[in-house]
Amino acid sequence: MQQQLGDRLVTTPTNGIVLKVYVKNGDGIKTESNLLTLGDPSKEIIRVQLTTLNALQVKINQIARISIIGPKSQTFTGRIISLSPKATVPNTSANSSNSSETSSSSGGQTKVDTQVLLDRPSNTLIPGSIVSVEIVTARRQNIIAIPPEAIQRTEAQPFVWIQNERGKAKKQPIAVGLEGLQQVEVASGLQAGDKLVIAPSVPLTPETPLIAK
Repeated sequence: MQQQLGDRLVTTPTNGIVLKVYVKNGDGIKTESNLLTLGDPSKEIIRVQLTTLNALQVKINQIARISIIGPKSQTFTGRIISLSPKATVPNTSANSSNSSETSSSSGGQTKVDTQVLLDRPSNTLIPGSIVSVEIVTARRQNIIAIPPEAIQRTEAQPFVWIQNERGKAKKQPIAVGLEGLQQVEVASGLQAGDKLVIAPSVPLTPETPLIAK
């Protein structure tokens, strides 16, 4: 009897946390059946599905920032550890039980599977949850950078509103450089010390009086 019980004992090669169980008590199973999904708490991997255009800018070991979507947002850092050599159409019915899929995936469009390994376990991310991922593809120092919401793109050339020396609105054309989720490089058009108008509550026209807050 003890030998029979031993033959039915299932062991894992590593320690981990049970993320999903595929069988229940009393089920008949085959030798090759999947019983459960086991996660390694010391490694958290984020699965990202990039567009083919964005994938051309991504390389192994590039830095990535992972943010939780929600009112209590947190940001974690990681690095690219895997970049698929081919593009595929995502299976929207797939269930990711041991990684967090980003919001960049969308059914029907060709995507490139990419994986990001967190520098340290977050102990916060829930497997299968949706997160926001920003991949740092280039860096520049000693530049002028502004929030993306300050840039107006309603004309052929992007522009921003600044406050002139008389305290009135001035339309200032700019040239945009590197663009990130939170900051955009201004290659030309602005100088250090310019007073920028960010997301005005009312439509502006040149010479509109401005009140600093």
